[in-house]
Amino acid sequence: MSLTPGAHSPHWLVVYNPPDHHRKGFTALRAGEDLQAAIKRAIDWWTSDGWAVENDGRYGFFFVRRGAHRLEIRLQSHDPCEPVPLTNTQAKSKP
Repeated sequence: MSLTPGAHSPHWLVVYNPPDHHRKGFTALRAGEDLQAAIKRAIDWWTSDGWAVENDGRYGFFFVRRGAHRLEIRLQSHDPCEPVPLTNTQAKSKP
């Protein structure tokens, strides 16, 4: 994933529980928002809340840990309230 500034479509920062990939919450970002800056703000927020950040988010996600709790924070371009699009696996009909 390329974290280009000024993404033209909306994105979300989504918090997942890694073992079962259950969504725990999300923050909507507006279209045009600088995605690199959004990841940095998220890392700063989790750090200030007492979580240890495990990586720098350069690939659009990072993990945080506090005690025995570990979470994944992922930048994504599809609405976390909608089913994951299957466009890359759908069968195509032949003419």
